[in-house]
Amino acid sequence: MAPLAQNTTPAPTAAQIYKEDPAIAAKLTADDKVVEAESKEAFDKLPDAVRRRVKSVTIEKQENGNLGHTASISGNVTLNAQYFHNDGKDSETEVLYHEIGHAIDGATYKRNADGSDYSLSRDAAVQPLIHKVYPGQVNYEGWASMFGTYMLQKTGQREIKTDLDRQINQYFTTLMVGFTEPDTKLQGEFVNVKTGDLDVTVSTRSADRTVVATSADNGVKQLNNLTPHGLDITVSGKGALTENSYIDVTVETNLPVNDINKDEILTDTFKGTSYVPTQGDYKKSTQTARISLAGLTDGTQKEYVIQANEFHKDAPVMSNLKRIVTYQVYIDGTLQATKVLTDTLIPTEPLIDGKTSETQYVRTRGERVDARYLFNE
Repeated sequence: MAPLAQNTTPAPTAAQIYKEDPAIAAKLTADDKVVEAESKEAFDKLPDAVRRRVKSVTIEKQENGNLGHTASISGNVTLNAQYFHNDGKDSETEVLYHEIGHAIDGATYKRNADGSDYSLSRDAAVQPLIHKVYPGQVNYEGWASMFGTYMLQKTGQREIKTDLDRQINQYFTTLMVGFTEPDTKLQGEFVNVKTGDLDVTVSTRSADRTVVATSADNGVKQLNNLTPHGLDITVSGKGALTENSYIDVTVETNLPVNDINKDEILTDTFKGTSYVPTQGDYKKSTQTARISLAGLTDGTQKEYVIQANEFHKDAPVMSNLKRIVTYQVYIDGTLQATKVLTDTLIPTEPLIDGKTSETQYVRTRGERVDARYLFNE
């Protein structure tokens, strides 16, 4: 990220770099003007580091099927007003952020010694995610679209709702440390936000953990005995956090579930700092909880300890059994970040006559073939 992080020139505003193609200025309708104004607002919401990579945003109007295009290395972006729609939706903002994604990608372009090309969209590590989110798209288009999604998330214009949303957010949050994400992210910080006159940070020293069972019958016990997670909250400035500031916690597993209210997979053992149980939080196979941050004021340095539910003693043990804990941090009602921590159990394989033996059995749900699950004993 060095080509991006080292740029410290003043970040431009939309008023400074937006321009209309003189040939089409007279063709812009009142609706076009409204959407252009919305686009300028969206541009100014972007982090300074991102706006620094954009040299110009030109509005054209041509019926050519292109929503926009970008000279990725120079950072010159063009938006096509022919396809503007004054409908209150964010599709034009998506196009803007997508095109700026090309400029970010272009800033990292280089020619390798072996003659091959490199940029973030060409990085081998991100190809599986691009193919998963945008199957069939070329890598640079898929990467730019994911960057656009990340910017919508980071600026609070889109919530993280799906697993793909979370994967995109996690990829860019890690990738952009030192650019759009503060260097403190390297020390476990995943929220750093200003709300009113308050600065709030959330960090954790907890990480994904893998337990290798020492015997065939104590693996779940080892998993249950893992130390709780810890979330460190700091608050500074004037005022206090509102009732709309909280952490939503979800505990789930990778075991198949027939009935979330009847399948006894997790025990009712969830505990958390400032957690007040409400009816329906615990559902035998899943757990939800809301940890209030309301009332926190200047000088707060507090660790919130979260003890996830233990596995039920009769829960089936499968290969790579996982307990997945998701933390969603809301400050003043806005989702700031999602953190997912996973505990994985690798069970021992039973030994028969000194040789490893694997037995598989099938749990079925009704008569449907696609509802069958294979377990390793």
